[in-house]
Amino acid sequence: MARKKAKSETKSPKQPTIRRQKRLGRQDTAFAVIDGQRIHLGIFGTQEAEKEYRRAVAEWNTGLITPKKSYSNNTTIAELVLRFLKERKYKVSPTQWDNERRPANVLVSLYGDKETSEFDINCLLAVRNVFIQKRYVRKKINDRIRSIIFIFRWGVSYKLVPSTVYHELKALISLKKGENNLPESKERRTVSLDDIEKTLAK
Repeated sequence: MARKKAKSETKSPKQPTIRRQKRLGRQDTAFAVIDGQRIHLGIFGTQEAEKEYRRAVAEWNTGLITPKKSYSNNTTIAELVLRFLKERKYKVSPTQWDNERRPANVLVSLYGDKETSEFDINCLLAVRNVFIQKRYVRKKINDRIRSIIFIFRWGVSYKLVPSTVYHELKALISLKKGENNLPESKERRTVSLDDIEKTLAK
């Protein structure tokens, strides 16, 4: 029994293989899982993917660290939003969850099939323009855009979004008062004690 255990301990790790990621309406991509890391290799079945695979395995065999640029989790924005909303549903109030879900739905409707690494500040501006065209209150638009940026921040913590994407989105300046002639939120008037007493007396 001891000999068998020693033999299994010296057994070399299984070499990674090329795997196929099917993409609806898009070309299938190739990837390999090395030391728990999902490495993007390119379009499945191409020479470029084979070349990236051989290089990744060669570096793995020599103990080298594969360059970060070759890593990709192939996460789409639709997948990111789905995971985000699933987790948040049990962490925030139903009202807050609904407030986060609404802008997320607009995000998915425009860029759901796009990979998170492809999303940039111009995409975020396009999402904001949807709210502007609907003539939402300025503060509400800013709140919804901040909610979308938070989704990408959340994604960074789970390695679903490159940190560079989140930092770029943070650079978007909030809409200022009077911009795009958007309506403003109505100020809430403080109710006086006399008004409360008059209401109770009725």
